[in-house]
Amino acid sequence: MRALLLLLAVLSSHVAVASEARGLKMDFRTTTGSTVFHIGEVIPIQVSFSSTRPHRYLAPCNLFWHPGFGFPQCYFATPWQFTITPAQGWQDRRLDLMPMTDGGPTFDVATRNLTREPVMNQETLSDLFRFSQPGEYKVNLTVKIALDDHTPQHKPGDGPKPKTVTVSRELAIHIVPVDLDWEQEVIGKGVETFSARRSPDAEPENRKAAKAFCYLGTPNAALAQARLAIQDRAGYGCFARSPNVETGVKEMQRLLVDPETPVSPRFFELLVGLLNHAQSPRYDMMIISQKIVDEQREVLFQALPRKQGDARIICLMTVLANPPRVLPVPAGIMRFPEPVIVTLVENWNDLPEDFKARLLGELWLAVRSPRLLPILRSRAEAGDQSALQRWMEMNPESARDFLKQKN
Repeated sequence: MRALLLLLAVLSSHVAVASEARGLKMDFRTTTGSTVFHIGEVIPIQVSFSSTRPHRYLAPCNLFWHPGFGFPQCYFATPWQFTITPAQGWQDRRLDLMPMTDGGPTFDVATRNLTREPVMNQETLSDLFRFSQPGEYKVNLTVKIALDDHTPQHKPGDGPKPKTVTVSRELAIHIVPVDLDWEQEVIGKGVETFSARRSPDAEPENRKAAKAFCYLGTPNAALAQARLAIQDRAGYGCFARSPNVETGVKEMQRLLVDPETPVSPRFFELLVGLLNHAQSPRYDMMIISQKIVDEQREVLFQALPRKQGDARIICLMTVLANPPRVLPVPAGIMRFPEPVIVTLVENWNDLPEDFKARLLGELWLAVRSPRLLPILRSRAEAGDQSALQRWMEMNPESARDFLKQKN
């Protein structure tokens, strides 16, 4: 008898939920209609809600919302949850994809009822999860829909939270191994998009190609991203979240010392950021290890004699743009060791004028040396006030003599 009562209680709870959700329809599918995707392929999904019972259910608010710019305020922010089975073969990416910063204004989102006209919400499943093994997966989406409590004006934070009903739907997707032709097509379009002078976000097709390239995650994609870094076209967020980021980093380290590769400050910044992420993924690029910067700068400096043509000057500029600093960072700039100063003096005439101005300005403490006195004097005699100021700091007596003779 006790078992029978327990069974009746369980059944009655299910009947109550079904009764409460009467007239509510939820549809969950992929946007493309396909349920077969390659490993690393972008999986767009959509879920829609409708109701045959007027003024019964509130339309979802902030469904699939992720922290970013602005804070939408809902009378009832719709809870949602994905559950994937089996539990192996995929990774949760949500923490990796959280933005480093957020902000912006708060604003109220109007409350409305569900009607027979479906309310559509879209999401990219691969923004949240990465499927890394072929196989059949069942993705269950559970959503809590609020019942209309017939409050005259629904405002965020007003009164008690409304009652809810829970609805869920399941989507079966099949993940297949990466096909070589498909991979090459995705990489080709991605490289073309990132290589373009316009932003990858300029057009919907560009955004689509960029996301497909970023999410691909194969070793070949990581190598392509490393080579894009030479053009200053690789994105940190795109690169860092690749499961084969180590392959790309090794390629960047090879390019760092390659005789024909011009290593720009942006390339260098990306490299040390990725190395930093490998050691401290929780801190991402927020706190860069000075030890990593110093190590990679020294590797680049030792490669300078083998660098050819313009690549040598660009690499030297990158070395000089990343001076040693007192730990912990941020702190004061330290002076470069003598070999770097000697190399700077030897190559001074080949540096662009705007970078020379940086050396005499924000980077001065890193290069301050008596070896630069002849250069300072020459520039001061040509009318460079910054050079004259630095000359006065280092050798005020000879600088004053120059001013007397000039006057």
